[in-house]
Amino acid sequence: GGCVPKTHPRPGPAPTIKPEKIEKSIDRGVAFLLARQNANGSWGSPRNTKGSNIYAPVPGAHHAFRVAVTSLCVSALIEAGGREPAVIKSIERGEEYLAENLPRVKRNSPRALYNNWAHAYGLSALVDMYHRLPDNKPRREQILKIASGQIDLLTRFESLGGGWGYYEFDYHTQKPFAGTTSFTTATVLVALQEAREIGVDVPQALIERSKSAIILQQNP
Repeated sequence: GGCVPKTHPRPGPAPTIKPEKIEKSIDRGVAFLLARQNANGSWGSPRNTKGSNIYAPVPGAHHAFRVAVTSLCVSALIEAGGREPAVIKSIERGEEYLAENLPRVKRNSPRALYNNWAHAYGLSALVDMYHRLPDNKPRREQILKIASGQIDLLTRFESLGGGWGYYEFDYHTQKPFAGTTSFTTATVLVALQEAREIGVDVPQALIERSKSAIILQQNP
């Protein structure tokens, strides 16, 4: 026993999917988002519960989750929704919600930093919003201002060892002491790079610390 095989099982080739089937799936997804948008332009709610609910102190956790989900939905509609009037109206309503609520997202409690998800996905959505209206200079300036504020918040809630997480159960310090996770940090890094590409000032030291935090979490 103890022999390690020289080769490992490999999956077979994935079946080819016709482009029209993919387009139909995208159309169904867009229709779903249009139907599920809240009256205030957001998506998501705390109404659906299950037997085992996650730790989510009210009201901050729910506000952060809703802003994060709305950011994802706005990005999805911009990237795949097309130019139909109903889709454009939905995007505009979502953008208005983000413009008002992204700057207001706060740390939920000393233990939970779900706001980091809102800042990361919100920053990516702002970049999509920026590219959507290339000729609207006042709108772009507003987006850049909001994006700069999200960079400031991400800097404040960066963990002491670099990177970002969403729990801080041990020390409850103003600047999070621990709880960095590789996937949260990677999500933020993508958003930081996207923001930098549209001209938002992103401190290089912030990027370098978060890259180091990811490398430290890599398995041997």
